[in-house]
Amino acid sequence: MGLLLFCIVFSSPAYASASGPVIKRFQAGGAASGTSQQEYIEIYNDSLQDVDITNWCLYYNDLSQVSCFSPPDAGTKLFLSAKSFVLVVSPQLLATNPTMTYDFTYKSGFTTNIPGTNGTLSLVDSLTSLVVDRLGWGNGVGEGVSMSGNLPGGQIFERIQDTGNNSIDFTVKSSPALLQSGGVYEQAVPIDVCPNTLAIDSVVPVGYMQDADGNCYEDVCDNITGLQKVVSSGYYRSGIDCHIVQLKINEVLPNASGSDTGKEFIEIYNPTNYAVSLGGYQLQLGPSYSKNYPLPSVSLDSGEYVALLDSQTGITLPNSSASIKLLTPDGQTVDETDVYQDPGDDQAWAVFGGVWQYTNQPTSGFLNKEPVASGYGSGTTSLKSCPAGKYRNLETNRCRNINSGTSNLKPCRADQIRNPATNRCRSIFSASSGLKPCKVGQTRNPETNRCRKTTSGSGLKACAVNQVRNPETNRCRKKTSSEIAASEIKDIESKIQADHGGWLLAGTAGVGLAGYGVAEWRQEITLGLRRIRALLGKNPPDY
Repeated sequence: MGLLLFCIVFSSPAYASASGPVIKRFQAGGAASGTSQQEYIEIYNDSLQDVDITNWCLYYNDLSQVSCFSPPDAGTKLFLSAKSFVLVVSPQLLATNPTMTYDFTYKSGFTTNIPGTNGTLSLVDSLTSLVVDRLGWGNGVGEGVSMSGNLPGGQIFERIQDTGNNSIDFTVKSSPALLQSGGVYEQAVPIDVCPNTLAIDSVVPVGYMQDADGNCYEDVCDNITGLQKVVSSGYYRSGIDCHIVQLKINEVLPNASGSDTGKEFIEIYNPTNYAVSLGGYQLQLGPSYSKNYPLPSVSLDSGEYVALLDSQTGITLPNSSASIKLLTPDGQTVDETDVYQDPGDDQAWAVFGGVWQYTNQPTSGFLNKEPVASGYGSGTTSLKSCPAGKYRNLETNRCRNINSGTSNLKPCRADQIRNPATNRCRSIFSASSGLKPCKVGQTRNPETNRCRKTTSGSGLKACAVNQVRNPETNRCRKKTSSEIAASEIKDIESKIQADHGGWLLAGTAGVGLAGYGVAEWRQEITLGLRRIRALLGKNPPDY
């Protein structure tokens, strides 16, 4: 500070106006022997306004700091009242006058007595480095011509006017009996929460927010969390709120005829009433959406379309299935297409009335055109848009569900499989025509069409004669009357087939026993005939 003041003072000193605090009186020595260090300096505010003197300092010969007007803390300022005094005394003077009233003392580090022969006393505003007032005597450098350096003991320099010339502004006088003091008062510093604004704000003004450095700025987007100094790209301001620019993905051509390179496009539409730059916007390709593709800084006027080629976006659109997202510069999704599936050559995936469907009339950079169906009379016919959740199959001109699969279809039976082309169930055997029937004890695997050994009853104990096995539970149950009859008829047929020749041989002998057999077995014969008739589809057996 001393070197800085030295440069200021001796190169081009700056002085305060005549109306304000000035050095009023200065005693360079005591009135008696041994009192050379009994000194004081008196400052007077000659203006009609209170003056902020916080951290003003007195310097001897511009390098030695005599005293400073320091407040007790950073939250306090010191003011000198209008037409009032500040009294600064040396410790030696205070020691001999312990009851005197004063404002400040010499700083503890200043131990040199100020001689009356020559020197310079300066009052400096340390905040601005402004030299408020200066007194020079003897060889000292003051304002104008310095005072004579012959200051007798017990005498003082006293200002009588302020013309800017020390030789006529000061006179030598005896020290007054009563020294003036008490003009300094403290005032709390207002807490300015916005140091970067002109006004002193105790609270953050309405519509403003503080940044990380404690400065206050207008928050241009009141509805968005955090300080928004400017409207971010991808947003527009309406009143005090900011909203996402709702750009739209309007059309996609994933499968151009011939080579797709340089022909695929994603079309963006601006439905707003103002121009929007695509710079900062991003595209994502589904289903993974794992990579961002930044868009070029193309300006899109209100109601304008722009078709971005694959060479511009860096996106290679798959011909099988995909979807596309449009994101704002801060990563928020603005729009997203429905999933397209297996588009034909030059079939664009376009939106009509909020519904995504195929059209065979791609329109790069223009309003979408409805698909046109051929084969209706001599010309072509425009087709009605499919309802929400459906798209048009341009091979059949029929509307079908988007992402239609088998999830909502009724499951096929165990002996059936689903035709992937029609989603209809068909017989396993019809689907595998020409397959050789499986052997007894084998069944066909519907997944592989291979015969495999029936294992449902393997390792199970044989059921009793009057029981049969349930194929679903593998448990034995009692035969029903119809199952018993069918089993007995089967046994009779088998016996007839096995003993066909024996009946002829025994015919003669049987004649002799016929009368006896009819009499003894008439009931059994009758029952057997009924069963045979039932087997042949005549009358049902009567049990």
